[in-house]
Amino acid sequence: MEQNRTFLFRVEDRVAGVRLDQLIPRLIPDLSRSRVQKMISIGLVTVNDRPAPKRYLARGKDLLRITLPEPEKSAHLPEDIPLCTIYEDDDLLAVDKPPGMVVHPAPGHPGGTLVNALLHMSPSLSRAGGAGRPGIVHRLDKDTSGIVLVAKNDIAHRRLASQFARRRVDKTYLAVAAGSFRRDQGIWDTSIGRDRRERKKISSRTEKPRTAVTRYRVLRKLEEASLVELHPETGRTHQIRVHLAESRHPVLGDPIYGPKPRRGSSYYAAGRRYGFETRLALHAWKISCRHPVTGTTLRLEAPLPGPFERILPR
Repeated sequence: MEQNRTFLFRVEDRVAGVRLDQLIPRLIPDLSRSRVQKMISIGLVTVNDRPAPKRYLARGKDLLRITLPEPEKSAHLPEDIPLCTIYEDDDLLAVDKPPGMVVHPAPGHPGGTLVNALLHMSPSLSRAGGAGRPGIVHRLDKDTSGIVLVAKNDIAHRRLASQFARRRVDKTYLAVAAGSFRRDQGIWDTSIGRDRRERKKISSRTEKPRTAVTRYRVLRKLEEASLVELHPETGRTHQIRVHLAESRHPVLGDPIYGPKPRRGSSYYAAGRRYGFETRLALHAWKISCRHPVTGTTLRLEAPLPGPFERILPR
């Protein structure tokens, strides 16, 4: 039962011997194991009216008292920044992030972020990801445009996060990449991580490699470039940009992974030709997932920016 934000449970014999941090998420599915561990450490979980030990194994007939902490308030200020809404209901919001917008405030970007805009749009956002990232379930690079899913409550947040963690979310990106591909479709399965020498970059030259898988398909061959559809099966930082750059097809307009500027460069000529002189030619176009509350399939699509719309075959 629940009184205010406190839950009481009597442990059944069939679950005796299970650790509390494993048992409680079964009793309250919207609590993650890591959050339960934190609650235990600060005394919000008691067993038979005594503070629960960290590694306590539940016993039959134990009385568990679980007190949920008050939601943290965001320290960030709402800002009236226009955003294109793709989808909205009581649990979920999908918006089209413009290129150049940082997702959440950080050193060097105290305002003007997606979070500031979201706080103005919606008075209720999930705090499951922390007070500094209200509603944010996943991210896009600052220079990437396109669809971002936002959770309005903790239930939606945890269930969406679970789908991302289990690779149940299908994401489709569009990129205009340099050069002509030898094969019209394929897959990159190259582990990546922080570059050993250039710490601001991600690459396969890393001391801590993590699996990164991206499927691609060439949609249109252009002059000195290619329009490519990409499906990242993992969600590593800069994954698509790194996979394209290391295959010698960097995304046009990429200030980090593109080649150094030089006179007569075909890379920069292509950027000017197709409208990517001042922005990255990478767009989070479509996303498909289960609605975190109703379970229905959602297939959402972000509007195409002008340069992509002009070259995408219809």
